[in-house]
Amino acid sequence: MKFLVLHHTLNSAGGGERVSLAIIEALKELGKGEVNLGTVEKTDWKKVKNIFGNVTLPDKEMNILPFKLNLFGIYQRSLTGLYAYKYRKKYDLIINSHGDVMPAFCDVTYMHFPTFTLLKQPITFIKHRDFVKYRKNLFWRIYFIPYEFIQTKLVEKYLEHSLILTNSLFSQSIIKQWTGKKAQVVYPPVEIEKFYFKNDFRDNIIVTCSRFTYEKGLT
Repeated sequence: MKFLVLHHTLNSAGGGERVSLAIIEALKELGKGEVNLGTVEKTDWKKVKNIFGNVTLPDKEMNILPFKLNLFGIYQRSLTGLYAYKYRKKYDLIINSHGDVMPAFCDVTYMHFPTFTLLKQPITFIKHRDFVKYRKNLFWRIYFIPYEFIQTKLVEKYLEHSLILTNSLFSQSIIKQWTGKKAQVVYPPVEIEKFYFKNDFRDNIIVTCSRFTYEKGLT
């Protein structure tokens, strides 16, 4: 079998990228065939390994651009749809791990919080910096609106036969509200072994693993 994992860039090395790497690792562990990765920009594996530690590499990596483009970030995500369109018949399973709907059919879509719904949320709904930026800044609002329109149209056509996965019940509810599709919750991978210690006299303590950003509300 041949598997293709699509992610616009792993160089951001955030939670979404960790999910993509975990998908590659899981497919490789199955030992059922070749696992390829399709990205927009070439992966800086040294940087990725420095942040995540040892990672499982794909058998092959394909890049749309030979250089890093620091412009039109949210629009770059859809470019990986070129792989899905071009190689649809060559792969047994195509997985979109960044979650933005692409202009091509993918067998599995791991949709994080659907970015295209940011402006549709009530002003008190979320404190994410992009939500504030796209709503209050005229330039970024103009930049965002075409993306919102395109994604809304793509949802209508390309999610119909895709298995939708998401990272939480919260994201599941938003996806259901704005796409009409029920996503299956598959929680993101956390390497709990790094935080585990044996102690017979432990207190009742809750440990939260999260990125330290404002919208996480950790303070």
